[in-house]
Amino acid sequence: MGAVDSRWALRRPPSLLLLPPLCLLCLGASVPVSKPQVRLSEPSPVEGTSVVATCTVREGTEPMTFAWKHQAPRGHGEAPLGVRERVLLLDPVNRTHLGWYVCSAHNAVNQLSSDGAFLDVIYGPDKPVITMEPPGFTEEGFWASEKEEVTLSCLAASNPPSHYVWLRDHTQVHTGPTYTIASASRAHTGLYTCLAHNSRLDTRTQTAIQLSIYYPPEGQPSCAVLPAPGAVTLVCAWPGGLPAAQLQWEGPQGTGPAALSNVTWSHAATQLPNGSVFTCTGQHPALALPAPCRTTLCAREAPQLAVATARVSVLEGEEAWLRCVLLGGTPPAHLLWLGPQRQLLEPGDSGFMLHPEGSQLHLSIRGADPARHGGTYQCVARNAVGNSSGSILLEVLPDPPFSAYPAVLGAAGTGMMVATVASLLVFQYAARHPEAFPCTETPPATPASDPAQESMDAPVNVTITVTATP
Repeated sequence: MGAVDSRWALRRPPSLLLLPPLCLLCLGASVPVSKPQVRLSEPSPVEGTSVVATCTVREGTEPMTFAWKHQAPRGHGEAPLGVRERVLLLDPVNRTHLGWYVCSAHNAVNQLSSDGAFLDVIYGPDKPVITMEPPGFTEEGFWASEKEEVTLSCLAASNPPSHYVWLRDHTQVHTGPTYTIASASRAHTGLYTCLAHNSRLDTRTQTAIQLSIYYPPEGQPSCAVLPAPGAVTLVCAWPGGLPAAQLQWEGPQGTGPAALSNVTWSHAATQLPNGSVFTCTGQHPALALPAPCRTTLCAREAPQLAVATARVSVLEGEEAWLRCVLLGGTPPAHLLWLGPQRQLLEPGDSGFMLHPEGSQLHLSIRGADPARHGGTYQCVARNAVGNSSGSILLEVLPDPPFSAYPAVLGAAGTGMMVATVASLLVFQYAARHPEAFPCTETPPATPASDPAQESMDAPVNVTITVTATP
């Protein structure tokens, strides 16, 4: 071999000075890989089609091996795909394939990775999903309280993102993914439809829900006691509202029946102790707190009454007064008058007039006629426990000749005085025994000139002197 050029020798690494020229040619044949590139057959495929990704390398000595990685748009780093080939086949492509793809190539000399190539998969829109804040669910959709702020949101998975349109009862009310009602009213009740549109594919989907605006019934529940023979029925009512209010009875014996808007609870009269308290509770989804009403039952007893006198005599054509007073009874009794034929007397019938005055019911008969008005009258008191009655015989005296007037007038006057005395004694008893009356307040009597309406605070002494002239 000839002498080595000293300039080349100085530039060689010392280890290469010992290698023969053939080995140097062998090292020169191993070419490192160039930076790979990812080529996509379709960068923006429609979901359901096929896509081929190819890892291309311009230079590099074989053999070369390849590796693929995928990074989703919202992923946390690259994920290996387990493919060792130059070509990656996605068939069919779906939305989970969307993202960046990176391939790497290496041989005996080196290893390099490509830049990411973005695969933009076109899809949607899916069927929209509607949500509401604050949440309130019904079988048909959603509910919200009156005057509440309501936000409806619509989301339909799509690439590119969907365009949204809102309809209420088939009339457009808004565009955009969210629709806010600042203060809900009953007029906002209706069918709400969200339309989603993919402008790239020109495809549409929609979803509809029913929105109901709830409002409670007006006021508060009302409690009442309905008397019936031998029983008591408790009635609780709270009409109106959307939906109807839920009502529930509770009493000394525990929880009672429940119903919407109106609920009743019946008891045998003998099962209820004096002072029993019953509570009806109304609940409505639009109210934060329940609304109660209460009723207290007093001791239960059959009514008692008294009539002013057993007999009343008047002259034909004059006005007769029959007086009746309720002495007690719980629940409060109802007074009525029956005529000689046991017919119920109504105001205005054949000269009859009824005069209710607190716990009293008086009957006046104008233009007394012996044929039509004479006979026995009954004052009847009725309540849920029972009834009682008192009778008065009305005598209508024919108009006498003038010479008989003093005697007739004397007898009639004496009868009226006796009636007055009896009436005073009866009313005095009622005033001295208030416990005989129901615990429900009775409206005060209307002031009148009748002695029965005078104060009963002190004992009444009555002295009557009758002087007859022969």
